[in-house]
Amino acid sequence: MSLESNPNIQVRPKRIKGIKLEWFTTQDAALYLGVSKEVVLNLASSGQLKYFKFGARNRYRKEDLDYLMVKKSWGVHGDQIQ
Repeated sequence: MSLESNPNIQVRPKRIKGIKLEWFTTQDAALYLGVSKEVVLNLASSGQLKYFKFGARNRYRKEDLDYLMVKKSWGVHGDQIQ
């Protein structure tokens, strides 16, 4: 499923000096990865998924979510994501 074809995912593109950044909420990240919100939070708290704090809220970059999917698919460094 492509990101553009899923109306439930709200990508929040931001531009900083010509660089486009895409930030996901925890819920958006869960939908994008095909897992529950709790799994995303567990991955973040265990250090398997990089996140950024904006106030009290976690935000995730699309490139970090994509890396996690590749890591899960190919087993980078032999890590297994449950």
